[in-house]
Amino acid sequence: MSNLMNKAAVVQAPFEDTPDGTTADHDFNVKKYTGGTLADTQVHVATAVPATWCGKFVKISAIGGDITYGFSTNALAEVDRSVAASEAGASTKVGGLILSGQSVHVLVPKNEKKTIYFVRESSTTGVVALMELASF
Repeated sequence: MSNLMNKAAVVQAPFEDTPDGTTADHDFNVKKYTGGTLADTQVHVATAVPATWCGKFVKISAIGGDITYGFSTNALAEVDRSVAASEAGASTKVGGLILSGQSVHVLVPKNEKKTIYFVRESSTTGVVALMELASF
């Protein structure tokens, strides 16, 4: 079985591993991000992914609206859900789509020399992108 298949085969639930006799930090390897909106204007948000999550599978869920997303090594990267389709296939600022109430499992890109950013934009205000580390 390939290394990638091994990672996919070991999908885990949110988990906190607290050493005996210590106080729990209550970190279950789940991040709750804003969907990328400010007031009534959709904005692009790029947030650094924890370095320890890069090269691992995550589950991303859209809560309260649709999310257009991608990963980048550029903190200024943008996705734009309003990009029009073209016969040639528009690609600038086009990201993946997670419909409201749905989830996707993806492998977070890894780059040993650069920070990886989770780039997103949502369809409305108040949207949450829930990202769970799914492989350890």
